[in-house]
Amino acid sequence: NTATMGFSGSTLQGSGYAVNVSGANMLVINGGGSDSATISDSSGNNSFIGTPAYAYLVNGAGQLVEAMGFGQVVANSTGQSRDTAMLNDMSGSNMLTATPTSAAFSIAGTTPVMISVNDYKSVQVTAASGTQDAASFSDSSGSNLFLCTPGLGQLIAGSLVEAIGFQTVTATAGM
Repeated sequence: NTATMGFSGSTLQGSGYAVNVSGANMLVINGGGSDSATISDSSGNNSFIGTPAYAYLVNGAGQLVEAMGFGQVVANSTGQSRDTAMLNDMSGSNMLTATPTSAAFSIAGTTPVMISVNDYKSVQVTAASGTQDAASFSDSSGSNLFLCTPGLGQLIAGSLVEAIGFQTVTATAGM
């Protein structure tokens, strides 16, 4: 099943069916481990939260779209505002791959989950205590800054991507 979600309308499609919803201030769609959801924002400042169990996007007007139980979630920002994303895991050995314009958090487990965000101005990814998480940052052309201290890795390149509490953090500079 595939969900395409946004504040102006959402669709859930599967074998032999399609459901369209518009005009709702709050929408929650339940999925399964093999299902995917794409959540897209609108103008203005929006906040995306992604965890292994659920992911949601909320805007300043209080509208909310939420995907629960999906195995793959992609959140797209218009890139025109100060949208923020916060991703969290719960346990295991998980992998964050990040650039100035995207971050993909692969969360291992009984039912693996992939959460990706694109074009967010600020992305904060937090590893749960006791996990064996790793983060890999790659920059883009131009002047970019990578900062790393115990427990925190940051890529600053017109946007901010942070890895908090990761056991291993690597960064690769572009040529």
